[in-house]
Amino acid sequence: MAKETAISLVCMRKVFALASLFLVSISSFVGCTKRSEDTPIHLLQPEEKLSFHELVHSVELIPLEFSEEFGFGEVEKVLAFDNKIFLLDPTFSKSIQAFDLNGKFLKRYKSFQETTIWDFVIDKDSGDLILYTLGKNFERFSPEGELLNSAKNLGSLAELILGENGNLLGYTGYSEIPGKGNFNLLSFSMDNLSLQETYLPFEDEPSITMDRVKNYAWSGSELFFTLPFSDEILILSEKGQVIKSILLDFDDRIFSVDQFNSSEGITEKPMTTGLDGLVYVQDKLLFHFDLGEIPQFRGIDLIKQKPFELVFESSAEGLMYQISMMGYMAESETGYLSIIDLDYLRPILRETEVVIPDYLQDVLDSEALFAILKVNLRD
Repeated sequence: MAKETAISLVCMRKVFALASLFLVSISSFVGCTKRSEDTPIHLLQPEEKLSFHELVHSVELIPLEFSEEFGFGEVEKVLAFDNKIFLLDPTFSKSIQAFDLNGKFLKRYKSFQETTIWDFVIDKDSGDLILYTLGKNFERFSPEGELLNSAKNLGSLAELILGENGNLLGYTGYSEIPGKGNFNLLSFSMDNLSLQETYLPFEDEPSITMDRVKNYAWSGSELFFTLPFSDEILILSEKGQVIKSILLDFDDRIFSVDQFNSSEGITEKPMTTGLDGLVYVQDKLLFHFDLGEIPQFRGIDLIKQKPFELVFESSAEGLMYQISMMGYMAESETGYLSIIDLDYLRPILRETEVVIPDYLQDVLDSEALFAILKVNLRD
């Protein structure tokens, strides 16, 4: 069965840019203080470089079972819970699909209206799935797939965020909340999914929607959170209040909303709209940002409060790690999980002469279209 995809033009450009950089390289081969006391962290040219391979303790690539009955076309989110892996396909199958840790299909969850699912979280106490769907609706399902309740949201949400203690937040993506105003972060009741509090007000709205893969990461009960066009990483309580922030310095290479919306946004030098793909691992915050159309991979040592550039080997695994960091990464106890689209990886590797590890070659030779990448990092 041919796979249908709905990857955005922006994402496609990122993949091509990354592939080009990889092929060229082959051929040439928190102890944070409040913002008022912060020294800005320079991200464009950090003094330290850290090999991503030195962070990796072990890696596992798990091909996912696929058939016409429960196939999917793209994966926008991956979560692990109760020895299961949950994947969100918002376009082709319009479903959340659950697999065991060996990649065997277990169950499919769909909106009771069979409409698009934009995002979902899993209640760690009950195992219930909370869906946010087309039409600004919340839907709660039991682990067995029974619809428990639903609710209408006042405004649009770009992302759902669930805290370690069960607090539900929503990122609006610079959307107005009717009757409330302009706020970027909301909190909801876990009982009836009603709106409780509003946070992070804004005045200027981008002229186009700025999609983010994952603009947050949890460290215990603290939430690292960043907005498009922002020169800081906010550290929030689990309920959404700002505790402190990390000030960033992009050397005047980050758009303001006004600049992005105006003709001033056309510049000779590559610019960025801010951070994306946040993941917290071993007292480090990893992320990427695009400078022009070229992805830049960075991290911050939260103990030393120093930035570093993430460097990847010119190898099959190096490319795979970079692709994983450009997608949704779900933190695990020992590292992170990510999804690898094998149909994008295969043609890139065919154009190279790199040695492919046996475990990766076995998966590439299979009929699988997607695989879960499980990366365990060193202590």
